[in-house]
Amino acid sequence: MCFILEYAYMGKFKMTFVEAGDILPEHKELNHRQVYGWIKTLDDKIVLVSKDGNKWQFPGGKPDTGESHLETLQREVYEETGINVEKLETEPRFFGYYVVDEVNEDSDEVVNSFLQIRYKIEPQISSNDLTLEPQEIDTEDYIKYADFLTMEEAEDLIFWMRDSDELNAFLAS
Repeated sequence: MCFILEYAYMGKFKMTFVEAGDILPEHKELNHRQVYGWIKTLDDKIVLVSKDGNKWQFPGGKPDTGESHLETLQREVYEETGINVEKLETEPRFFGYYVVDEVNEDSDEVVNSFLQIRYKIEPQISSNDLTLEPQEIDTEDYIKYADFLTMEEAEDLIFWMRDSDELNAFLAS
């Protein structure tokens, strides 16, 4: 499934989700600009984060120079939730990615493409035994809130999630 996003401040983007266990050969040359982790606890809670308490997302973000996507995931999850992925008894599992095409608004020509990568993290622990503590600096550009939610609650907070290819890939992985 493919969808188009248009932002007045950023432009137009075409996003296509690819369900895969790794980046396909035809996409390997594309840069990964963002990496996100879907964290699901033993009691089926999902971790979401927010900068303002209104707009929620999965923990993740942009890579620092030279970081692999797994290193980006580990750093971002720790900064935004306080969860140290490396100390969990489970390895993050790659379950897919978006190919994001930046589109010229006048001609609909693709001017740049990059990847947004998704991982599944399933700590062998319940939400009651994990503490969420965002570690980032307290400014408006950083995550201030982190919470455990049911899948239904998460779907209510993230408009695109219900029936998305990304959700289906997460559930199947």
